[in-house]
Amino acid sequence: MGSSGRVMLLIKEPQPEELVLNRNPNCRVFLQTQQLQNASGRVAFNEARQACEMDGGALLSIESPSEQRDVEHLLQALRSGAVGGAKGEGTISDGDFWIGLTRVGATDNTLTPCSDLYQWIDGSVATFRNWYFDEPSCGGEACVVMYHQPTAPSGLGGAYLYQWNDDRCNMKHNFICKYEPGETGQ
Repeated sequence: MGSSGRVMLLIKEPQPEELVLNRNPNCRVFLQTQQLQNASGRVAFNEARQACEMDGGALLSIESPSEQRDVEHLLQALRSGAVGGAKGEGTISDGDFWIGLTRVGATDNTLTPCSDLYQWIDGSVATFRNWYFDEPSCGGEACVVMYHQPTAPSGLGGAYLYQWNDDRCNMKHNFICKYEPGETGQ
């Protein structure tokens, strides 16, 4: 993903809607909204990665606080029904989202802090992170989700919304893909 500009965020549905936010001109973000309320449409990390790649994209990398806010605003709009559904009928409920951050290397390396072992699978070098208060916990958890649990009681780090958590890669979650300009993602 590149520098400043605008990006088109498309929500894939039977009739796609478009949302343009101030963001990177070299990337578009797609969410498959018809699956977001159905837990059976959630997939493990490698399945999410493959689905994005088969569609010409990659799991989302978030390279700055402004990109994080843009994704949060999109999820808020989807939840409220402002986009992707009838007004007042949000298209997403509780359910975390895989993003393209994963741990590389062993956690038994005491010279490198666990949080420094995470890298974007698309090769992005950005160091921006938005970990939940006590994350990453490492151990058997090597793939990263963005929390989206608006109805869950808050934990010590506040609401489980939009912060990142390392999770077991075989857990089933929603996911967010990104696409370069010229890719349809459809």
